[in-house]
Amino acid sequence: MTPAQITEKISRIIGRPIAYAEIPADAFREYNEILAGVFQWYSDGGHKADLPSVRRLLPGVTDFDTWAAQQGREKFEALFSGD
Repeated sequence: MTPAQITEKISRIIGRPIAYAEIPADAFREYNEILAGVFQWYSDGGHKADLPSVRRLLPGVTDFDTWAAQQGREKFEALFSGD
């Protein structure tokens, strides 16, 4: 998921909008070139996983939506309660 997709999902989970502000890679680059590269890579789609293989190796692994339904909502609500 992209950062914007994660923000959208969290907003739906907690029942109110939260803002996503993309920080330009150049802002990170001023601080650290490696960090800028990591953020750019993630923003461009990041890693890809072979989910069927992962699930065969780790049958109990969940996706983001399942995790959020089981325990994430409470954590996100606590995190964003002071907005």
